[in-house]
Amino acid sequence: MALFLTNGKIVLENGILAGHGLVIWDGKIQEILMDEEIKHRYLKSHQVIDLKGGYICPGWIDIHCHGAVGVDVMDGDSEGIRKIAKFKASQGVTGFVPTGITNPCPKIEEAVETVREVAGNLIDGAQILGFHMEGPFINPEKKGAHQAEMIIPADGEWTLKVLERVPGRLIVTVAPEMAGAVEYIREMSKAGVLIAVGHSNGKYSDVWSAYEAGATHGVHTFNGMRGLHHREPGVVGAILDLPLVAELIADGIHVHPVVMRMISRLKLPEHLVLVTDAMRAAGLEDGVYDLGGLQVYKEGKEARLHDGTLAGSTLTMQEAVRNAVHLIGLSITDAVRIVSTNPARLLGILECKGSIVVGKDADLTLLTPDLEVHTTIVDGRVIYQRI
Repeated sequence: MALFLTNGKIVLENGILAGHGLVIWDGKIQEILMDEEIKHRYLKSHQVIDLKGGYICPGWIDIHCHGAVGVDVMDGDSEGIRKIAKFKASQGVTGFVPTGITNPCPKIEEAVETVREVAGNLIDGAQILGFHMEGPFINPEKKGAHQAEMIIPADGEWTLKVLERVPGRLIVTVAPEMAGAVEYIREMSKAGVLIAVGHSNGKYSDVWSAYEAGATHGVHTFNGMRGLHHREPGVVGAILDLPLVAELIADGIHVHPVVMRMISRLKLPEHLVLVTDAMRAAGLEDGVYDLGGLQVYKEGKEARLHDGTLAGSTLTMQEAVRNAVHLIGLSITDAVRIVSTNPARLLGILECKGSIVVGKDADLTLLTPDLEVHTTIVDGRVIYQRI
């Protein structure tokens, strides 16, 4: 059965296409047609979604998500991973990278195995596109909500063992100033691992060495890293200066809106991605939660340790996109670019996802005119629809 999307504004890489809709068949975008032509093709056996002036976006991708709705990726619970995937879909995400926090290696392996198991038979949630190890190869001086006693030197042999079990791309966060880290980055990059610089107290030169060795991006820019100084640009300065992709938690808490605007001016169009960095409290009421064995206190939109340290976020991607438009001042085209096209490019899947092009996977996020998620579609299947 074909799926017709009509009466919406199609968000393309170079602008908005109004007066047109999509024909989806066999999990792919088959045609982009004028609305009037689509109406002539309606059949009773076909499904039609009328956007009523809303937006048809390429599916949103979150490359940094620890959990939601009471579940953490490190719980090692397959039903819990499915709950996260369904929640992500309700927030417009069509694909995500489950993210683990610093833990003993066997515990990380267990989490990877659970994610692998779920990825193979997940049909009613956002797709699993890989696994992100945010730790344990970080600097204790910038550990944030990671437990210092579990941080270890970078281990290439063990990482390759994990790589064999990851469904999709493996991302590893590394502090490049630590002993052996640059050589580790070089070898892992050759093996196809995506290296993110983060939880680092390094200098500009350390990040430059990591970039030359193959590092691709920076984790939650400005957070958990040496800041920008006019005589030592630090990790922040390196991420902003070098052609590294910058992750941005656009909740207005982790990074001030003024600084978010500065980042966007420096890193658009291709080197900026929105992430949620969401932890298990996302989607839940205020209270005390766990992240990596540490107590986290959620109050409003903030999640902090007892000493006030930010501990992930409770951000949803729907909120992030709306903030990109209303707080940063981005066009809907650029907002979608940094949540769809750029993460797809970073993961190496741009040939099939990340933009609305005939022949690509029908992974789509449909919005109301006021940028609320209306419908989420993965491989041509409606996996979430607002009632």
